[in-house]
Amino acid sequence: MSPNLIEAIEASYRIFEKYHIGPDLDFAANVTASDGEQAQMKGELISNPLRSLSPDLVFAYAEYIDAAHYEGGYRSNEFRYFLPRLLELVATQALGSDWALECLRRNLDRAHFRRAWPGPEVEAIDLILSLADLESSNSSPI
Repeated sequence: MSPNLIEAIEASYRIFEKYHIGPDLDFAANVTASDGEQAQMKGELISNPLRSLSPDLVFAYAEYIDAAHYEGGYRSNEFRYFLPRLLELVATQALGSDWALECLRRNLDRAHFRRAWPGPEVEAIDLILSLADLESSNSSPI
Protein backbone atom coordinates (compact mmCIF):
# COMPACT_ATOMS: atom_id res chain seq x y z
CA MET A 1 0.00 0.00 0.00
CA SER A 2 1.14 3.50 -0.73
CA PRO A 3 1.80 5.93 2.12
CA ASN A 4 -1.19 7.99 0.94
CA LEU A 5 -3.55 5.01 1.19
CA ILE A 6 -2.17 4.03 4.60
CA GLU A 7 -2.72 7.59 5.87
CA ALA A 8 -6.23 7.70 4.36
CA ILE A 9 -7.14 4.49 6.18
CA GLU A 10 -5.68 5.78 9.44
CA ALA A 11 -7.62 9.02 9.00
CA SER A 12 -10.84 7.05 8.51
CA TYR A 13 -10.33 5.34 11.87
CA ARG A 14 -10.01 8.80 13.47
CA ILE A 15 -13.01 10.23 11.62
CA PHE A 16 -15.32 7.35 12.49
CA GLU A 17 -14.04 6.71 16.04
CA LYS A 18 -17.03 8.51 17.55
CA TYR A 19 -19.32 5.64 16.57
CA HIS A 20 -19.83 2.67 18.87
CA ILE A 21 -21.76 -0.57 19.05
CA GLY A 22 -23.45 -2.27 21.96
CA PRO A 23 -24.67 -5.70 22.98
CA ASP A 24 -27.84 -5.25 20.90
CA LEU A 25 -25.84 -5.09 17.65
CA ASP A 26 -28.07 -5.68 14.62
CA PHE A 27 -26.45 -8.81 13.20
CA ALA A 28 -27.31 -12.34 12.13
CA ALA A 29 -25.00 -14.63 10.18
CA ASN A 30 -26.13 -16.29 6.99
CA VAL A 31 -28.82 -18.93 7.19
CA THR A 32 -26.35 -21.82 7.09
CA ALA A 33 -24.81 -20.79 10.42
CA SER A 34 -26.13 -22.47 13.53
CA ASP A 35 -27.53 -20.45 16.42
CA GLY A 36 -24.30 -21.10 18.30
CA GLU A 37 -22.16 -19.93 15.39
CA GLN A 38 -24.25 -16.78 15.03
CA ALA A 39 -23.95 -16.02 18.73
CA GLN A 40 -20.19 -16.57 18.59
CA MET A 41 -19.79 -14.28 15.57
CA LYS A 42 -21.91 -11.57 17.15
CA GLY A 43 -19.93 -11.86 20.36
CA GLU A 44 -16.66 -11.49 18.48
CA LEU A 45 -17.93 -8.45 16.58
CA ILE A 46 -18.95 -6.82 19.86
CA SER A 47 -16.02 -7.73 22.10
CA ASN A 48 -12.94 -7.59 19.87
CA PRO A 49 -11.10 -4.41 18.91
CA LEU A 50 -12.23 -3.16 15.52
CA ARG A 51 -8.79 -3.38 13.91
CA SER A 52 -8.42 -7.02 14.92
CA LEU A 53 -11.68 -8.23 13.39
CA SER A 54 -11.12 -10.81 10.69
CA PRO A 55 -12.21 -10.19 7.11
CA ASP A 56 -14.75 -13.02 7.44
CA LEU A 57 -16.45 -11.32 10.39
CA VAL A 58 -16.49 -7.84 8.90
CA PHE A 59 -17.67 -9.11 5.54
CA ALA A 60 -20.39 -11.19 7.23
CA TYR A 61 -21.63 -8.03 8.93
CA ALA A 62 -21.62 -6.08 5.64
CA GLU A 63 -23.42 -8.91 3.87
CA TYR A 64 -26.04 -9.16 6.62
CA ILE A 65 -26.78 -5.43 6.48
CA ASP A 66 -26.98 -5.64 2.69
CA ALA A 67 -29.38 -8.60 2.72
CA ALA A 68 -31.52 -7.79 5.74
CA HIS A 69 -31.90 -4.09 5.07
CA TYR A 70 -32.18 -3.94 1.30
CA GLU A 71 -34.66 -1.08 1.63
CA GLY A 72 -32.45 0.84 4.04
CA GLY A 73 -33.35 1.38 7.66
CA TYR A 74 -30.24 -0.18 9.14
CA ARG A 75 -28.50 1.46 12.08
CA SER A 76 -26.09 3.76 10.30
CA ASN A 77 -24.11 4.46 13.48
CA GLU A 78 -23.31 0.75 13.79
CA PHE A 79 -22.44 0.57 10.11
CA ARG A 80 -20.16 3.59 10.47
CA TYR A 81 -18.43 1.93 13.41
CA PHE A 82 -17.36 -0.95 11.14
CA LEU A 83 -16.69 1.24 8.11
CA PRO A 84 -12.95 1.94 8.65
CA ARG A 85 -12.17 -1.75 8.97
CA LEU A 86 -14.37 -2.60 6.01
CA LEU A 87 -12.67 0.07 3.90
CA GLU A 88 -9.24 -1.14 5.00
CA LEU A 89 -10.02 -4.74 4.03
CA VAL A 90 -11.46 -3.68 0.67
CA ALA A 91 -8.46 -1.43 -0.01
CA THR A 92 -6.01 -4.24 0.78
CA GLN A 93 -8.06 -6.65 -1.35
CA ALA A 94 -8.58 -9.17 1.43
CA LEU A 95 -10.12 -12.44 0.29
CA GLY A 96 -13.82 -11.78 -0.31
CA SER A 97 -13.41 -8.04 -0.71
CA ASP A 98 -14.98 -7.93 -4.19
CA TRP A 99 -18.35 -9.02 -2.80
CA ALA A 100 -17.90 -6.87 0.31
CA LEU A 101 -17.28 -3.84 -1.90
CA GLU A 102 -20.59 -4.43 -3.68
CA CYS A 103 -22.36 -4.66 -0.31
CA LEU A 104 -20.55 -1.55 0.90
CA ARG A 105 -21.59 0.51 -2.10
CA ARG A 106 -25.23 -0.57 -1.87
CA ASN A 107 -25.32 0.18 1.86
CA LEU A 108 -23.79 3.62 1.34
CA ASP A 109 -26.30 4.38 -1.41
CA ARG A 110 -29.20 3.26 0.78
CA ALA A 111 -27.98 5.58 3.53
CA HIS A 112 -27.86 8.50 1.06
CA PHE A 113 -24.47 9.11 2.61
CA ARG A 114 -23.42 11.84 0.18
CA ARG A 115 -26.14 14.18 1.37
CA ALA A 116 -26.90 12.82 4.85
CA TRP A 117 -23.44 12.28 6.33
CA PRO A 118 -20.89 14.91 7.35
CA GLY A 119 -18.46 16.02 4.65
CA PRO A 120 -15.32 14.58 6.30
CA GLU A 121 -16.92 11.12 6.38
CA VAL A 122 -17.89 11.27 2.71
CA GLU A 123 -14.43 12.56 1.77
CA ALA A 124 -12.70 9.79 3.75
CA ILE A 125 -14.71 7.10 1.97
CA ASP A 126 -14.14 8.62 -1.46
CA LEU A 127 -10.41 9.06 -0.87
CA ILE A 128 -9.83 5.48 0.24
CA LEU A 129 -11.83 3.99 -2.62
CA SER A 130 -10.16 6.19 -5.23
CA LEU A 131 -6.62 5.52 -3.90
CA ALA A 132 -7.33 1.80 -3.68
CA ASP A 133 -8.62 1.86 -7.24
CA LEU A 134 -5.41 3.53 -8.41
CA GLU A 135 -3.32 0.87 -6.70
CA SER A 136 -5.36 -1.98 -8.09
CA SER A 137 -3.38 -3.34 -10.99
CA ASN A 138 -4.55 -6.90 -11.61
CA SER A 139 -8.19 -6.91 -10.53
CA SER A 140 -11.34 -5.12 -11.50
CA PRO A 141 -11.49 -1.46 -10.41
CA ILE A 142 -12.72 -0.69 -6.94
